[in-house]
Amino acid sequence: VVIYEKPNNFKVGDLFYALPYHICPTVAKYNRVYTIEEGKHTGYWEVEARAYQIELSK
Repeated sequence: VVIYEKPNNFKVGDLFYALPYHICPTVAKYNRVYTIEEGKHTGYWEVEARAYQIELSK
């Protein structure tokens, strides 16, 4: 959920940045995140937590 003082200023296709209060649920859904510097795609980071497994002992 993004709360903005003037929500009617956006139209479909506009780009904006939002900083979530808690990133885990957002990042956990994707294998990688893309890095942006000065408005340009510069690379990506693998999300290591995606490959995490918990082993349960019997």
